[in-house]
Amino acid sequence: MEVWVRIFNWWGLGNVSTLSIYDIFKSYSPLDSSNNSIILWHVVKWASSYLIWKYRNHKVFRNKVASSPNVLNEIQSTSYEWITRRSKKYKFDWNQWFTNPSFCGYMTAARMVSDNCFQFCFGSVSRIWCLGACYFGLAM
Repeated sequence: MEVWVRIFNWWGLGNVSTLSIYDIFKSYSPLDSSNNSIILWHVVKWASSYLIWKYRNHKVFRNKVASSPNVLNEIQSTSYEWITRRSKKYKFDWNQWFTNPSFCGYMTAARMVSDNCFQFCFGSVSRIWCLGACYFGLAM
């Protein structure tokens, strides 16, 4: 459970108030988050489950014990790689992911709106007005 506490703290969700993995997968999501942040959170949950199981097997079958900070670092690295290497949509740097993963979802959503706005404005008669309106969130 110590690893899950570290994961929740990393995402700014506070402490884990449950003892069930079922509850973690069904109940928790980043508060007031965009859909992109929720998708990122799901990837972190799956990567965490995979790596916790992997380290559990190392402990049982190889008699190797990993510390919680090391497991968290591998969860952060693995989830970052899964997200950034398998999706063109999610592009952010490691420091952003490490310090504020939920914000990476907001950045992705904002970039998508900006890209869509630019494509919309490219065919517009008054491109300068349209791009300015997109910049200030008035168009679309």
